[in-house]
Amino acid sequence: MIYSLLIISFIIYVAYDVVCLKKAKKVPDNLSDTYYLWANSKYIFPLVLLVASITMAPSWWKCAQEFDHEYLMWVTAIGISAVCIIPDYKSNLWKFLTHIICAYTAGFAAALFIFLVNWVVIISVFIVALTLCLTLDKNKKTTFEFWLEFVVLTSLYILFLFN
Repeated sequence: MIYSLLIISFIIYVAYDVVCLKKAKKVPDNLSDTYYLWANSKYIFPLVLLVASITMAPSWWKCAQEFDHEYLMWVTAIGISAVCIIPDYKSNLWKFLTHIICAYTAGFAAALFIFLVNWVVIISVFIVALTLCLTLDKNKKTTFEFWLEFVVLTSLYILFLFN
């Protein structure tokens, strides 16, 4: 059951990214910017983020308990929850600061978790992401944030799938 939920989460993540890439016709600056692609429905980004996170949670909880790093999972969950609550980060300074701080905190906690559990995974995915970035980004205008988020999220899925 845990692996089924993880696969569902991965499919949601990949499908959302592919749809956003096609809709934007470029690689977005970061995943949070994809919120602004959905002018008709402002609930798509937070809903996708929330459902993908919840379906990933059992795998993460199992792995976190095994390696005694539950605190990093909770820090990431709180950060992702805040990002879901405040997806419209460009509307004012307070929302911007809260969203960015929570997003970076969640990303840092997730990356630290991966590094502490199996650093080879994150280094391997980083190399793949760098290769993808150099081959797929024809105009070299994408930001580092998107690829960093790609590395962390993909590393999590790989870690949980093969752990």
